[in-house]
Amino acid sequence: MRALPDCRALPDCRAGSMDFNERLGRSLPLVFGFVLLFAFVLLLASFRSLRVAVPVG
Repeated sequence: MRALPDCRALPDCRAGSMDFNERLGRSLPLVFGFVLLFAFVLLLASFRSLRVAVPVG
């Protein structure tokens, strides 16, 4: 793992970065799922048609 140049001055810089990356990795799928579900419900409510909300290719 490559450290940032200023990480030598701050003792917990690398640990904070690793914690942030771990938290982001855990919460990102939940955020994407919520956005996709919300968009689906919004399309369903707007057009009142399941055919429009779920594109059939």
